[in-house]
Formats: sequence, structure tokens, C-alpha cells
Amino acid sequence: ASKSWGLAARSADDTEAEKHAVLRVADGFTLEHVVGEFRALRSSVLNSSLPLGPPGEEVTRFNERIDQLLSESVARHAKLVAEHFRQENHQKDELISMLSHELRNPIGAIRAAVQVLNAQGSSDSATAPIVDILIRQTRHLARPLDDIQDVARISRRRVVLKIGSVDLRTCVRDAMDGNRQILADKEHAVSIDMPKAPVIAEVDCTRVAQVLGNLVNNAAKLSPTSHATQVNIDPTPR
Repeated sequence: ASKSWGLAARSADDTEAEKHAVLRVADGFTLEHVVGEFRALRSSVLNSSLPLGPPGEEVTRFNERIDQLLSESVARHAKLVAEHFRQENHQKDELISMLSHELRNPIGAIRAAVQVLNAQGSSDSATAPIVDILIRQTRHLARPLDDIQDVARISRRRVVLKIGSVDLRTCVRDAMDGNRQILADKEHAVSIDMPKAPVIAEVDCTRVAQVLGNLVNNAAKLSPTSHATQVNIDPTPR
């Protein structure tokens, strides 16, 4: 624990105040505790010296020295704590990314198996709806995993945009398909006005669908029941 809180980062060039900060961080002392120690030291020394006479040059030099030590200790303490939490966040992001990758494999296998069942068809009227449910639910399971990976990538500044020529109408349909359940639950109507001809744009369709889906999702959550939202695609050049 002491190593993770910075004891391993001690340097021979550290001042005494910086060494003090390293030890205090390792012992779990907060910044307020460190400042309090210096205040107590200042108060103790001044209370023992002032009765001997009015404040003089030595007291001034002492105060200046305490201020310098306090500044060095506080700066080192803050830097160590910030680095500790940066490392913790990095480890958390790595774990989230690893888990999402691990979960994608079994979900991918399930989706493939369901697609095979769907392709084979079924004469059993009771089985076909079950296959449809499995297709929808595995698709729903895959989306949060993509979102989790996106969060990890954003934290590490590794978001990759897959730009290509796509029909924006497809992006809109994808966004609507992913939010049909919450729209139905809220009795929230969405009116979609799209041209009959393809609207080609150089974009990342997945990201566009995510952004639009989030907007529609928020509209459904925050609007009164039975409210309506309109989505338009206007191909007119701006």
C-alpha cells in the first residue's frame, strides 16, 4: 500500500518537506492533516518565543521558512495523490475494457447460433417468437458492451471513428431500432421525415446512431407521457 501511495517515488533530491509529504501520503494523511501539522508547529514555536519579547527578525524568518516548507509539502502531497488516482483510474479502465472483450466472445457465439436457427426457419409457431426474442435480446446485450468499450477508449483518448460513405437514413433507422422499447414504455411517438432518395454522407454511422439514439432516449425520458418527437433529415446543403 505504501508503495502504491508513492514511497517508491522518493528521490535523493527531495527536500525534508517533500519527504515529509511522501510519508504522510503513505500513512493516509489528507492534505488538511498536513496543513494542520504545520499550523500546530508554527503555533507551538511562536507561543514559546513571543513571551520573551515582541516579534523580531527571527520570528519573521521562521514564518517565512514555515511557509516555504508548507508550500513544498502541500505541492508534493497533491502531486502524489493525483498520480495515485490517475493510476487507479487507468487500472479501472483496463479492467473494464478486458471484461467487455471477454463478454463479447460468448455473446457473439450465442448470436451466431441464434442466426443459424433463424436461417433454418421453424414450422413450430411457438418456437419462431422465441428465436425473435433471442435475436433482439442478444443485440441489446451487445450494445452495452460497445458502450463500455467506448467509455474505456474515451478515458484513454483512443476513440476510433470508422468514417465511410453511408446513407444517413440507415443511421436514423438504427437509432430508432435501438430505442423502440423505451419509446413504447413511455408511449412516446417519434415522427421521422426522410427523403425517399439516399442521403449519402461521410460519417461514422454507428456514432451518428448513438448520438441520435441518446437524444431520442433523453426526449422520451424527460418528456411527458404520450409526447412526440420529430426527426428530420434535410439534405439541403448548408
